[in-house]
Amino acid sequence: MNLDDTMNMEYAEIAYEAYRKHSNGVSLISGATIPEFVRLPDAIKDAWQAAARAFIDKFDAEPPWLAIRLSGGRNRKS
Repeated sequence: MNLDDTMNMEYAEIAYEAYRKHSNGVSLISGATIPEFVRLPDAIKDAWQAAARAFIDKFDAEPPWLAIRLSGGRNRKS
C-alpha cells in the first residue's frame, strides 16, 4: 500500500466509524450489528476506501470557495 492508499484507508475508516456511530453500531439496511472497521473483510474495507477516494477527488476538483463551504468554513489544511 502506498502513502496515498494509506491515507485513503484512514479516510475510509473515519467515514465508516462515523456511519457506525450514527447508526448505533447496526446496519441501517439489515439491522445487524456491524463490526469495527479493523474487523471488516478486506473487500468491504476496499469499498469504503473507494467511497472515500471518490469524495476526496470530488472535493479536490471543486473551486476553493466550495471546498471551504463544504468544510463548514474551516481550512482543510489546518
